[in-house]
Amino acid sequence: MSIDLRQFHASFFSEGLEGLDATEANLLRLESGERSPELLNAIFRAIHSIKGAAGSLGFPEIGRFTHEFENVLDDLRKGAFDPDAEAVDTMLACVDHVRSALRLAQKEKPYDSERDAALLKRLA
Repeated sequence: MSIDLRQFHASFFSEGLEGLDATEANLLRLESGERSPELLNAIFRAIHSIKGAAGSLGFPEIGRFTHEFENVLDDLRKGAFDPDAEAVDTMLACVDHVRSALRLAQKEKPYDSERDAALLKRLA
């Protein structure tokens, strides 16, 4: 007997989109100069949660992209780079991409791998 994971999809999409809204707001706080550990951890945790759920629920492309995004956010938490305007713009674009990916998955539409590749280059 196997579990039909589709029963968890609605919660995943809803919670993921809420998490992305909060992450976007937190990135805007980061852009305005706030650098508290709590803020950096909140940004990281939201993407980490989406990554884990995406991998568990059968959305490997979302899981792979958020894993790469999460790595950059972990570097940010560790102070490996200064989040200048360009870095924040890239992170905001990543949030938009994940939001779009969730909405596409919700409608059972194909993943946008071209945008994914372009953003992964920017993240690097």
